[in-house]
Amino acid sequence: MPRLLLTLLLLCAPLLQATERLDEGRVRQAYTQMQAAVAAQDVEAVLALMTADVQVQIQAPADMGGELHLGRDEYRELLVQGWDGVENYRLEVDIQQIEIAADGQSARIDSLNREAMDILGTTLMMNIEQRATLRLADEQALFSHIQAVTRP
Repeated sequence: MPRLLLTLLLLCAPLLQATERLDEGRVRQAYTQMQAAVAAQDVEAVLALMTADVQVQIQAPADMGGELHLGRDEYRELLVQGWDGVENYRLEVDIQQIEIAADGQSARIDSLNREAMDILGTTLMMNIEQRATLRLADEQALFSHIQAVTRP
């Protein structure tokens, strides 16, 4: 009898541990929240949607900063500096593909983003191919990795 009980506990343990799962709705909700935080240029709201160990990789032309590998603190500084002096900011996100891991604890999302910002009377437009990873942390869908390729 003790072996049967132990076997049942071992079989059910993964189900008890992973009651929260990502689905397409939660992924799209996280993207909507991120889009709103970015559109508002709210650095703290953006960071609240990221894990503490988030990694951000940005590949851009040399005159736009080149290749950057940033942790959370470095990304905060980039956002603060980047949004300083921006008069108007617009972001469109077109999610191309969502792949949810079999265990439902993470997802990979490919998107095409278009951003435009007005700085000193000039409009700067960029196209961004982005691949992001969302991970469940404390039952919240958070960005844990962002890889962006920026083109003017």
